[in-house]
Amino acid sequence: MLHSCDQPRESPASTQGMTNATTHTTAPRPVNPNALRVRRHRERRRYGLRMLNVTVPETVIESAVARGLLASDDGAQPWSVIQGCYASLLSDAALAWLIDNGVITHEQRGDAGAILRSINGWLERSV
Repeated sequence: MLHSCDQPRESPASTQGMTNATTHTTAPRPVNPNALRVRRHRERRRYGLRMLNVTVPETVIESAVARGLLASDDGAQPWSVIQGCYASLLSDAALAWLIDNGVITHEQRGDAGAILRSINGWLERSV
């Protein structure tokens, strides 16, 4: 005899020795790539962050490497590339002047953030 939900009814004898707790295990569903993208966007927004995609010409990277402002093995590291490319906007003469006048150290010449902080500190001291 079938119930109204069309499930077969088990006889009491067939259920003896079985526990009443039924566990249902389901495989985790894969996350939709669009849902994951939106989730990451919302998380960044929650922390006040914004994702930017920057296109840098190979010639700019090669120039920074050739001038010693970017190590050749750092060419795939996004932040290192950005630092080296910004530092390469300064001429060799400008970098030499900053080093010779003690504004930056030779090690800082490829670090745009350190260069700007040092110039800022130098200007504040001179005012």
